[in-house]
Amino acid sequence: MTEAAPVHATLQKAAALMRAGSTEQGILLLEQLSERHPEDLAVRYHLAEALVSVQRIDPALMHLGFIVNADPRQPQPKKLLGSLYFQVGRFDEALKTFLDLVSLRPRSAEFVEAVSKCHIAMGRPQQAVAAALSARERGVTSESLQLTLSQAYFSSGRLAEALAVLESGGWPRLGAQRAALLAQVLERQRQYDDAIDAASHAINLAPDNDVPHRVIARIDRSRHNLDAARSRLEALVLSSLAPEALGHTCMELGQVLDDLSQTDEAMQRFEQGHAAFSLHNPSLDPEMDAYIARLDRWRITAASSTPSRWPQEPPSDDLPSPVFLIGFPRSGTTLFERVLGNIPGVATTDEAPMLVETVNEMLRMARVPARSSVQITEVLDALDEDSIRSLRAAYWRLAGELLGAQPDASTLVDKHPLNTPLLPVIRRLFPDAGILTVLRDPRDVVLSAYMQDMVPSRAMLHYRSLDISARLYDAMMCLYIVDRDRLGLNLIEARYEDLIDSPEQTSRGIVEFMGAEWTPSILHANAETRARASAVNPYTTSRDLFRSSYGRWRRYAQHLAPVVNRLASHIHIFGYAE
Repeated sequence: MTEAAPVHATLQKAAALMRAGSTEQGILLLEQLSERHPEDLAVRYHLAEALVSVQRIDPALMHLGFIVNADPRQPQPKKLLGSLYFQVGRFDEALKTFLDLVSLRPRSAEFVEAVSKCHIAMGRPQQAVAAALSARERGVTSESLQLTLSQAYFSSGRLAEALAVLESGGWPRLGAQRAALLAQVLERQRQYDDAIDAASHAINLAPDNDVPHRVIARIDRSRHNLDAARSRLEALVLSSLAPEALGHTCMELGQVLDDLSQTDEAMQRFEQGHAAFSLHNPSLDPEMDAYIARLDRWRITAASSTPSRWPQEPPSDDLPSPVFLIGFPRSGTTLFERVLGNIPGVATTDEAPMLVETVNEMLRMARVPARSSVQITEVLDALDEDSIRSLRAAYWRLAGELLGAQPDASTLVDKHPLNTPLLPVIRRLFPDAGILTVLRDPRDVVLSAYMQDMVPSRAMLHYRSLDISARLYDAMMCLYIVDRDRLGLNLIEARYEDLIDSPEQTSRGIVEFMGAEWTPSILHANAETRARASAVNPYTTSRDLFRSSYGRWRRYAQHLAPVVNRLASHIHIFGYAE
């Protein structure tokens, strides 16, 4: 008998055990077999598949990584590896894996679609569009890739183009998904009756699809039909939803209950929603903990003497500096972005991640791992003038790729809350940049972050509890205060509440900071700014919710009581003490 024979027999035995429901015994058998035959890639692949079936993702990734390194031209292990990276939110690694697969199988619409989905998840929908259109020009297409293209248009706010794709051709296999996405596009365009028709059609085709139900519930909520929205969402919660779908449904139900002033019931639904998100992707919670620890480390080790050596003027490269719009997530940066977007000659970014990706490029240049303990100030201090020029050019190249923005075409307002901890990067690369920090009552900010229905991932933080939201706020804003006071920045602060209470006075101040002339039209959305509505926060910015969320924390004071002490210094420093 050859050596392969007992290996094959053991694989068959392990498969039989798992078919019979003895999955752990089958996995144990495969692990023992892999230990005896560590170079047998087929054994490792079977083991990885078995581990995935019981959601033991980390060891599955380890085995798949070994396989791909040993034989990088085998598509099946690489496909599973990319899918797992995507599942756990490691989108940069997923993207690299699927790009490798596209190079191996350039005619595969499946792999192009995966590349586009990675770009969407990374907040780069324009690059998702480019990947799908490039494949289509090469004759590579499929019904699923067309759906992903329309999703990319939708994610980038290009609603007319999304609609055009969805209304073109037949959809023999994906009619239900197409109708559900069509309903979302029409909802975003505020064509509510048509959106309800599309959502109803999607439900008829696939009654278990949660998306069209949630579209109808959101429209009911926008029309103040709160009881109807509540009934639909409560029925949906009782159905058999996957964890991510359950998370979104509970978060939206919590918001309806908040509108009904049923605060305790709302908090119960938010807790249920966050628990479902954690179940969907268990790696998100340690990722958040690590991010908070990193912010604390940056603050503690901030070397105040280092930035004083940095030049006050940018290098002579003919590239302008953007205006950076920052603030903790849910502080009101999107509202301020809409106002600034009404200034003639201003382009806005809707949280395109240019600065974060420029930092990643800087770390690659310095050969520093992305999650290294090396302090970012040390890396910045080591940059020479040529490196700074290169990184400035990389930033504007990304602005062109992600937004179509050109350095000499307009003033770019780079709005991204997660740029708030990156003030040293702004100071080093764009020392003359204007910076506008949006402040809001920390209690409202923490509550709003916790209540918001977002897709938690490495690109979108998971505020799984009020405590974690408060811890993150404390870590980020303590770092902000240190950097604000030590870096010598061209920075002003503006309060969300002031823009609500005194819109003309507040907007005049920020428009003057931009070096522009204030006009009354700056406070009013026109056709262009409505079309440019935020793709990141579409539902909060499409309804007049701003005043209703002003001082909301008072209704949740009992729930916020355990975290108020952590926020106390910020409440005082930013002028919200009563």
